[in-house]
Amino acid sequence: MRRRFAPEKLSRVRGALTRIALAIAAVAALLAGLELLALALGMRPLVEEAAFRMRGEALSCRFEPSHIDFCDADRWRDAHGRKLIFVLGSSSVAGYKDTHFFNVPHFMRRMLEGLLPGAFEVRSLAMPCKDSIYVRSCALRALDADPAALVLYDGHNDFSGHTGPHPRVSFWMAEHGYPLFRLEQWLGHTRFWTLLSTRGSGHAGIDRNPAGQLDAAALQDSLREVRDTVLANYTAVIERAAAKGIPVVLLTVVSNLEFPEPRDRWDAVLAEADAAGASASPWLAEYAAGIRASRDGRVEDSLAAFERARDVRPLSRAPGMLDASLRELAARYPNVVLVDFERELHGVAVAEGVGIGCNFFGSESYCDGLHPNVRTSEMIGQAAAMATMRVVLGRKAEGRPVAHDAAGGRPGKVRPEHEGAVAR
Repeated sequence: MRRRFAPEKLSRVRGALTRIALAIAAVAALLAGLELLALALGMRPLVEEAAFRMRGEALSCRFEPSHIDFCDADRWRDAHGRKLIFVLGSSSVAGYKDTHFFNVPHFMRRMLEGLLPGAFEVRSLAMPCKDSIYVRSCALRALDADPAALVLYDGHNDFSGHTGPHPRVSFWMAEHGYPLFRLEQWLGHTRFWTLLSTRGSGHAGIDRNPAGQLDAAALQDSLREVRDTVLANYTAVIERAAAKGIPVVLLTVVSNLEFPEPRDRWDAVLAEADAAGASASPWLAEYAAGIRASRDGRVEDSLAAFERARDVRPLSRAPGMLDASLRELAARYPNVVLVDFERELHGVAVAEGVGIGCNFFGSESYCDGLHPNVRTSEMIGQAAAMATMRVVLGRKAEGRPVAHDAAGGRPGKVRPEHEGAVAR
């Protein structure tokens, strides 16, 4: 028997639907009017601007929620009878340009297989663009696969992506605001959005360096907020791993201390510092001190000055406060083994009498502030592999691995500069 509605109830429903339809029509008419006005004013859709498209691609790479599905435990349970090791991070781990194939997980696999064939299955869960939000979310999913250990190396993208006037808002948007980003990208195809979002200028005016808006004190406050968020995300991973009895290998992060000035510009930097004298900015004063110490052969003094310059003006790199806090974090949890790779790389540079610049973070095709080259990726991978052997098997690895000849791209003997990285 069909249910019949009372006439008055049907009338109320029709009235409500009519009001909704009229509201939708009014909004559509308003938007159409704005679109015509924007057209008359010569506005173009923001999506036609390269900067807008590049920003959209970068944000999609960093915050697309579906990427986390890659970390589902069911994808990784079958380790073929080997001990499963997960490696997490961003492009410094996954690979960048020259290191897409010769990346940190590659060198971990190579070393572990050479020392104990068939014992380990190293799986990379690292993805380019990601920050500690991804590392936390990914690890919490992947831990259900019961790996033998987690290896964590990350931090730069948190500082490059969230340092600014309101880091906490930036982190919230990164984790929860992706639908708003998609809406903005859709609106970018309209002219009225150009009119509204640019206040009639017609250009996106995208700020590529929000940190540049801050004075020295505000910048340090922002950096501390970012650092605290990274630590909170890492702590969530470490505590969940501890509850499952899974050890965590935690690495301090490294960066190009000589960034952003190439060495062929050092004379110009010194001239600028000399001209400024006592009024030189803290960054310029410290960077110039690093150049002078380097040219005088005082490597340790040079590294210290360049580190101070980086901490005053990180330029997308993690400042030294992150590594200091990672050391403290590792000391608080018995299931964490710290690989202090920052100090290891410092030792290699001092032993070789060189700075930490494009020699560790560049090649013929690139040089930037944070992506390790093949040689540095190898050293990170070897250090992580040795720690993994110790924490999983409870013993040191015996013998030496065959090192990849990063200069020639061919297998070879362990070179002198690797002694500090592979001998423990």
